Amino acid sequence: MQWKPGRDKPYREVRSGESCFQKTGEWHRIHRIIDRENDWYFEHIEDEHGTVVRHCEEPLTQHRGHGSAKKKLPQVADRGDQLSTGIDPTAPDTEEGP
Repeated sequence: MQWKPGRDKPYREVRSGESCFQKTGEWHRIHRIIDRENDWYFEHIEDEHGTVVRHCEEPLTQHRGHGSAKKKLPQVADRGDQLSTGIDPTAPDTEEGP
């Protein structure tokens, strides 16, 4: 990784090595470059036999829908306490005083 002083992310990341693909248990060779300075994304993945599994070269700003860039599902509020007790904490207090 290459950093510039005062920045929170490196301007260039290079990752190479082997990784086990969880779905199949097969080992893949991965070479990935994320170059924020030049707006470039490169990824090349081969299986253990040398067959290209994925090859991607594109501007980093167009690289969407992968990793942390995936669309997140809407969050559903946990209303278990409300349903089990039958008490609505948002309802106004209706107690009458003496």
